[in-house]
Amino acid sequence: MAGRQLHLLQSNLSLNRLNQLPRKRRTFRRQLDPLTSYTDSELRCRYRFGRDAINYIVGLVADDIMPETNRNHAVSAEMQVLITLKLGTWRQVRFFKAERDEIKQGLFRVGGFPCAIGCIDGTHVRITAPHENEPDFVNRKGYHSINVQAI
Repeated sequence: MAGRQLHLLQSNLSLNRLNQLPRKRRTFRRQLDPLTSYTDSELRCRYRFGRDAINYIVGLVADDIMPETNRNHAVSAEMQVLITLKLGTWRQVRFFKAERDEIKQGLFRVGGFPCAIGCIDGTHVRITAPHENEPDFVNRKGYHSINVQAI
């Protein structure tokens, strides 16, 4: 009995000493800015466009996609363009009234959807496991992916 109490007392003393130790300093991974970090040829390999072309694209769409706030670490317009170029292409679709009406009639005829001008679908794009928040990227089938939706 006395041996057990002595062991518990020693364990408590050890825990108290551990609690008094300074915490390990947090380290943050450096966030890479591809437009300044990569050479023009590396940008072309990764994103299929050079620096000037990427900056031109950002200039075209920045007003439409720029986050209104920096809350929750909003993704910048530059990074949104780079992600889109890396993962695939996108288009902003603008219809003339005649085209829009034709699409609405076609979707109603085929699927019975009234007043619809598009369909949304999603898929999982397989990715390499990220170093941070790795469990957040595991889908229901057990592999790492990003959920992508498209119209």
